[in-house]
Amino acid sequence: MHFFARHRENIRQSSMSSRLLWPCLLLAALLLTFGAALFLFASLHNTKKDTTRSLEIQYSVFQNDMERYFDQLAVMGVNLSEDMSAEVDKELALRQMSFAQLNDSPEVLNALEEEMIEPLCRSLRRTSCSGAFVLLDATVNTRMEGAEHSRAGLYVQKSGADTPTVPLLLYRGSADVGKTHSVMPHRKWRMEFQTDQFPDYERWMTPSSTPLYQAYTLTERFSLPGTSEEVQLFLLPLRGRDGTMYGLCGFEISQSFFKQNFAQPTGFDHLICLLAPA
Repeated sequence: MHFFARHRENIRQSSMSSRLLWPCLLLAALLLTFGAALFLFASLHNTKKDTTRSLEIQYSVFQNDMERYFDQLAVMGVNLSEDMSAEVDKELALRQMSFAQLNDSPEVLNALEEEMIEPLCRSLRRTSCSGAFVLLDATVNTRMEGAEHSRAGLYVQKSGADTPTVPLLLYRGSADVGKTHSVMPHRKWRMEFQTDQFPDYERWMTPSSTPLYQAYTLTERFSLPGTSEEVQLFLLPLRGRDGTMYGLCGFEISQSFFKQNFAQPTGFDHLICLLAPA
C-alpha cells in the first residue's frame, strides 16, 4: 500500500512539473526576445548617432573648404579685375580714345586682347578653376546681325587636369592672338561673346560703386554655349579709373572640375550654390 501511495505521489508531482515547465519556457523565450529587441534598438540608436556625427563633421569640413576656396577666388578675382581694367585704361590713354569709341575699332580691340591674354593666362594657371575670362562691353562691328548681343573679349579654359603645364584653349577671342601665345582655339570657338547667353548680363553690367572686394558674385549653373558642360562663373566688374563700366571678368568653375576637386562620398558637393557668396 505504501508503495502505491508513493507511486501516485510521484506521478502527481511529475504532472505538476510538466505543467509548470511550459510557462517557464515561454517566459524565458519572452525575456530573450525582449532582451534581443533592446539590444537591437540600442545598436540602431548608436549607429544613427554615429552616422549623424560623421555627417556633421563631414559637412563642417566641406563648408570650411568652400569658404576658403571662394575667399581665394575673391582675392584672385580682385587682382584680375584690377589688372584687366589697367590694361584698358592704358590702351585708351595711349590712343586718346574714350571707351565708347572701342565699338567698330577691331584694331584697338585686337591690340587690347594682345595685351590681356598673357596676364589672363597667368591668372588662370595660378587659380584653382577651369577657366578665366574678360568681357568688354564693345564689339568689332555694330552693323552686323546680332551686334546688340555680341561683345569682344577673351575666354580661356584649361584643357585637362588642373596642373601648371596643362594646355590652354581659347573659347572666345581672336584666334590669331591665341595662336601667337600658344592658346589653341576650342572646338566650339567663336570670336565674340553672346550676352544673350550670358546669365543676367544686364544686371551685372549695372554701374555700382561697391568696392571690388565686395562686388564679386557667383552665377547660377548653366550649360556653356555649344557644349554639354555645366559651369558657374565667378564674376567681378571691370571699371575704369573714372568709374566707367568696361565689362566683366572672372573665373569658370565647371561641374567636372568641381567634382574632380571637391567630390564628397555623401553628395555634399551639390551644395556649392548654397555655400557660395551671395
